[in-house]
Amino acid sequence: VADSRLLALMDSGAEQGHKWDFICWLRLSLGASQVHALYSRAEDSYEHDGLIFVRIPGAAPLRGEVGPTLEFDEFFEQHLLSDVARRALVLFRHMLRDEAWRACFFA
Repeated sequence: VADSRLLALMDSGAEQGHKWDFICWLRLSLGASQVHALYSRAEDSYEHDGLIFVRIPGAAPLRGEVGPTLEFDEFFEQHLLSDVARRALVLFRHMLRDEAWRACFFA
């Protein structure tokens, strides 16, 4: 992890017993193609549903072979997400619209 930010502390909701979830943003020191290669070679990859790269609006394009890739809105609309994950992505999308926050993410 090259950089990280705590974005929010969210209530998981009644269904999950009102636990608190930390919503964090991480900048990895590896590129998407390196992450994909490591995932592909992982011994326990059978335990995971899959890996999807989501393009953040305004971010630099992904380079190299990275596997399945979706645009942010496409991912948000097409995938079943938990309530907390959905609210975290809504928060992130709002933050991306603010120039000061954008500077934090794309520094």
